Amino acid sequence: MKTASGSWRIGPSPGSVHLKYHMLDDLGKGSYGFVKLAIRISDHRKVAIKFAPKPETEDKDYLPGYLYSGNSEVDLMNMMKEPHSPHIIELLEWFEDQDNVILVMEYPEPCETLYGFIKHNNGRLEHSAVRMIIVQIVQAAKDCIDHGVCHGDIHSGNILVNTTSLNIKLIDFGCGLRIGEEYPNPEMTISQRTALKITIQSVGHVLSEVVNLALTSVPEEFQELISWCEHYERQLRPRDILMHPWLRKHSVSDTEEGKTEQAKSRGHERSSQ
Repeated sequence: MKTASGSWRIGPSPGSVHLKYHMLDDLGKGSYGFVKLAIRISDHRKVAIKFAPKPETEDKDYLPGYLYSGNSEVDLMNMMKEPHSPHIIELLEWFEDQDNVILVMEYPEPCETLYGFIKHNNGRLEHSAVRMIIVQIVQAAKDCIDHGVCHGDIHSGNILVNTTSLNIKLIDFGCGLRIGEEYPNPEMTISQRTALKITIQSVGHVLSEVVNLALTSVPEEFQELISWCEHYERQLRPRDILMHPWLRKHSVSDTEEGKTEQAKSRGHERSSQ
C-alpha cells in the first residue's frame, strides 16, 4: 500500500503467523533473534521462520518510489524477488507482532551449511562438484549486486547446500545494505564501489575455504585469483570471477558429473557407518 508521502510500503501479511504455520524445531539463535522450522498448515510445506526483534525506533521518513517495510532485511529480500535468483533464499511472506518482525522463508531440503558440507566431505569432492558450488556462490553475489543489494555477510555459514542436487542458497540479509545514495534511512546505504569491495573480498574468503578444504590440489592460477579477491586487486567484479578459465569448465555435463560424484561420496559414507 502507499503511505501518505506517496511511497510504496510493502505491508505484512494480515493476522498471526501462528494461525498459518505450526512451529517445530529451533534452527538457530543469535543476537538477530531466532529461526524456527515450521509447517504451513494449508499445504504442509516446510518453511524457515525468523523472528527478528523490532528496533526501539522506526524511521518514518519515506522517499517516493522506494519499497519500504520498516525492516531492512524484509526490504532487501523483496528487492531480490524481481527477477528471482535461484541462488538466493526466497522470502515467502512476513508478519509483525508487538515485539518482532517475522520473516517466512523457503526451506530447502535436504541441506546443510556450506561450512558443514565441506567439513563432512573433507578432501573427497571432485573438481567438477567444487566448480559447480563456486559458480553458484559467485552468481549469488552477482545477483545481489545486480539487484542493488550488498549482502554484507557472505560466509560459509550463510550458504546452504542441497546435499542431493548441490544447489546453493545464500541466506541471512540481516547485515545487508542498499546500494545507492538515497533511502529512508541513510545508514542503510552503501556506495557501489564499497559494496563491490566488501562482496569480492567476502567471496574470496569463501572460495579459499572451499578449495583448500574440499580439494587436495588446486590450480595455481585459481589460487592467484583468490588472492586477488581477498586483497581486492584489479577491482574485480563477480562477472570477472565467472570468466576465469577454471570456472568456465563448468557446464551441464560438469554439473551432472558433480552430482554423480557427490552421490558416490554419500554412498561411501553410508556403507562405512
